Amino acid sequence: MNSEYERLQAERNEAVRTRTRVLREQLFGVEDGGALARAAVATDAQLGGMLELAIHADNADLARAVFAAASQRELGDLMNRYFDQVNPQAGELYQEWRAAPSEGDLERRLDILPSSRTAARFASKDLRVASEG
Repeated sequence: MNSEYERLQAERNEAVRTRTRVLREQLFGVEDGGALARAAVATDAQLGGMLELAIHADNADLARAVFAAASQRELGDLMNRYFDQVNPQAGELYQEWRAAPSEGDLERRLDILPSSRTAARFASKDLRVASEG
């Protein structure tokens, strides 16, 4: 029983890790390393200007670099402008990415599994209580 649970949990964890990697790439993947470097050192005000320029020039890569920096700094106003004016679908993806369990959470779930003998004892106790009540 435990090994089946552990196998299923491991498969689920790998699927979660894969989905999280895909989301990270879709949300924050920037091909232009220079744009990413500029966004990383820009002030918050400069990021706003960079986003306006990216919107005006229809430069999705620059906009994504600004979004990555804004997300890291938790600049909600810039993130919302990105969602509203550049990539409306990214809002749902971002919420999914934020809700994904951490690596620690994935590993802890395997640690809390009781032994099959303990689980069987609890189950039989619950059945006796239910039949007596």
